[in-house]
Amino acid sequence: MRADTLPRIDGVLLRQLPVAALAQRGRKRLARSFDDVLLALADVYLEAGEVSQEQVDGLLTMNAASLALTDPKPRGSRDLGDEHYRKVAEVYAKALREGRPPTKAVQERFQIEKSSAAKQVARARERGFLPKGPGRGRTGGLGGTA
Repeated sequence: MRADTLPRIDGVLLRQLPVAALAQRGRKRLARSFDDVLLALADVYLEAGEVSQEQVDGLLTMNAASLALTDPKPRGSRDLGDEHYRKVAEVYAKALREGRPPTKAVQERFQIEKSSAAKQVARARERGFLPKGPGRGRTGGLGGTA
């Protein structure tokens, strides 16, 4: 294949790659390969009477769990609890009253990325600690919430 017929590698192409699906397939393939090695070793130790079948089964179960054969939990979906989201709402409300960018205040206070701060503000809204905002990219008033 000629080099001038290859697609240009840019952000658009990279965003189209199914990275999560590829990683999951790689984990499954690795786990199957590792299971094959474990089974071969287990056979040797079972024949020698050095391990029991229960020990082998336990090892295989631990291998499957450690390589996360189930779909991984989506990143950023960790629930930090009501107390945390109350604090997010307090920081947000204080910054809003002071005329500072409120999501940026959350970002700085909790030392997190801007996108994480926005997600945490959204979760605080979902839990009722902040009123519903006027829409994407617009700071809402606090109404009766402090």
